[in-house]
Formats: sequence, structure tokens, C-alpha cells
Amino acid sequence: MTKRILIVGKGQDSRQIADKTKNIDMKILFVDHINNSSYTDLNAESAPADLPDLCSIIESARLLKADGIYCASPNAERAVVQSAAELALPGMSPKLYETIQSRTAINRILADKGVPCAEFKSAKSFGKAQAILREIEMPSLIMADKGSRREIICRIDHAEDLPLAFSRVAKASESKNVLIGGPPNASFFSAYGLVHEGQYFPCGVAQHTYSSSLYRTLLGIHTPPSTELPPQCKLQELAAATIEALNMNIGSVCIEFAADENDAVVMDVSVSANHTLLHHELLSHAYGMNIIGDCLRLAIGEKPKRKPIHQKACAIYTLDASTGVVEEVNGVEEASKIPNVECIVCKVKPGDLIRHAVDPNIMTSPGHVIAAAPTVKEAISAAKQARAICKITATAYSRNDEDTL
Repeated sequence: MTKRILIVGKGQDSRQIADKTKNIDMKILFVDHINNSSYTDLNAESAPADLPDLCSIIESARLLKADGIYCASPNAERAVVQSAAELALPGMSPKLYETIQSRTAINRILADKGVPCAEFKSAKSFGKAQAILREIEMPSLIMADKGSRREIICRIDHAEDLPLAFSRVAKASESKNVLIGGPPNASFFSAYGLVHEGQYFPCGVAQHTYSSSLYRTLLGIHTPPSTELPPQCKLQELAAATIEALNMNIGSVCIEFAADENDAVVMDVSVSANHTLLHHELLSHAYGMNIIGDCLRLAIGEKPKRKPIHQKACAIYTLDASTGVVEEVNGVEEASKIPNVECIVCKVKPGDLIRHAVDPNIMTSPGHVIAAAPTVKEAISAAKQARAICKITATAYSRNDEDTL
């Protein structure tokens, strides 16, 4: 019998998932904040729900007779995890999900199990942060401890940077606790994998490129890494050890590392829908793997397939943009013609308001370019060329202007 998988998310988020599941042998169901008609071309069943309300999702899952639930929108993750547990459907335990929402909780478990992890000092007040900064060397990183927005990280090069940095990350942390430390000048990587019945299935390793500004921004990500140190196999071994230490039984996971030539430490563990979508784009263009399809299989309790079709290098870079009202978007067509550029995704148009041009996640930025080539050097070069040609011009706005936009 064909299994029925319920995708929970706002229209655009769910649609992105649906467009990547055309050849999946399961019945796709949708639940949205409205009774959305945007899925009629998919011959899919749908039900309205008040996202991210737990009771509403449970009611819809029962109504649609779902065999599994998949989260497409980050703001609904907690409710989806709790819904699956309430309905005895496959999924991560709510207790583990809450643990993974805190860097401090993750580090405590990993340290107890002997898994190397980044060292941070904790501060709940600006005064405490100042005291910590006097004790450690700069540059340093300051980041939110807990919550879905903890990927917001700032880089402190001078003591004068602390007021802005502390304000930004404290607002992003659900616990209002911030962490200071980490290796700011290391190279940063992520290992993405899938977990089924406690077994870790590695999918790929990527290297990250960040801005060196106060508001640290992920500019690009590429696979394979452009450096041979540390070896990819070492990072995947650390990822497997992390999964074992956390006693994770099922799900998709992104484990972030900071590394130099001699050592690698775990920086964070994420089960975010945004990380899954980013690595799906990266690994589908590099290896032809359908990560989203495997995530849906996990959501109904099936083993992932992880079938690579080809082997290329892939790079994904953000489009450059500034906060304000978009006046013009130029260069997209020209940049699309650059050899090895696979596609350019621009999410804004003239008249749109860009509130957060400095975004920690590529998939929620104003746009991005994807390039794939025989070598990682060629893929990165093509992505950077396209990024330089695409111009999103925006004019500054005031808070008073928002109601008229």
C-alpha cells in the first residue's frame, strides 16, 4: 500500500519540497496556514492548519490519515516533532529535539562522551560578556546559545564591536544566553547525513565561506572541500561519533565543524529544514542525490537510498544585496550564460523590501547562484563570477515606510 506523507509548512516552503518529490513512490499530502490551492497541479490532498499550532497539525494528520510527517518550514519544526510523537509516527524524540536546540546542551553531552567540541564561555548579561572578552584573545566569535535562530553569529575583532554583536545575538537566543569563544580563523565545514534506526548514513562534506565582517555571513558553500585537511573521512567519523553520543535514532542532520590542519571540533548540530534544503541543492547538483526524497522516506520509517548518479563539484553562493526597497535587479540573464552555472535563484523584484540582507542562511537570503563543474576550483570560480554580475539595487528605508510597502 502506498504510504501517505504529510508536508507541513507555508505555501512557498512546501512547494519547494513538492517540486523535488515528483518521482517518489508515496502519496504527498499538504497542510498549510490556509486551504491552499497552489498544490492542485500535483493532484495532492491538503488541509488547512493554524501553523505552527500543535493541535491543528495533529488534527490535520488524522484527517488526512498520514503515515508520516515532514517539516518544510523552520517555524513549525517543534510542533511537527511533537505531533509525530503524539501520533506514534516515525520521528525524532521531542526530548532530543530540545537538546539539539542548545549549543550548551550539545557540548555537555559530546564532552562527556569524549567527542571534541568547540569551547565557549557563557554570558547572560553585557557586563559578563565584557568580562569574558577581557580574558580571551581576539578575534573571537559570539553566538546565540539556544533556538532556531542560533546560527546568527558575530565576529569580534575589537572590544568596540561587542555592544552591537551582543545585542544582535542576545535577541536571537531563546534563553538570552550568548556564547563567546570558538576558533574564528579556522576553516569551517559541514557533514550532512541521514540516520535510520540509529545508523548514520553519510551523504557529503562541504566547506563554508564566511564574511570577515562583524555580522558574520555565510557567503558560499562548496563540495568537495577545497582543502585536503582535515580529510573528509575524519569529519564523517566525527559526525558518526556525534550521532552516537546524542543517541539519535532517526532524522536528517547537519553537523558543523571548525578545523585546522591538526584538529577538528564540533561547532553545532542542526536538524533545520533550511539546512536540509541547502544540502539537497548542493548534493543533488554534485552527485544527483535526492536528499529530500530520502528525508521523506525517513519520515515514514523507511531506510534512505542515497543513490549518487554522477560526481561533480558544486558551489552555491549568495547574491549580493543590501537592506532596503529593491529598485532594480540586473545581470541575472547574463550571469546565467557563464559556463558551469546551473541556475540563479533571485527571490526579490523591484518594489520588494529586503529587511535582512545580512542573513545567516543561504536559502533564506534574497537569492543564490548554483554552479557545478568537474573541479571545485571551476565551480567556485563560476559561482563568484555570476555573483559579481548579478546586481540587486536597493534604497534605504525607515521603519515608518514599512506600512506602505
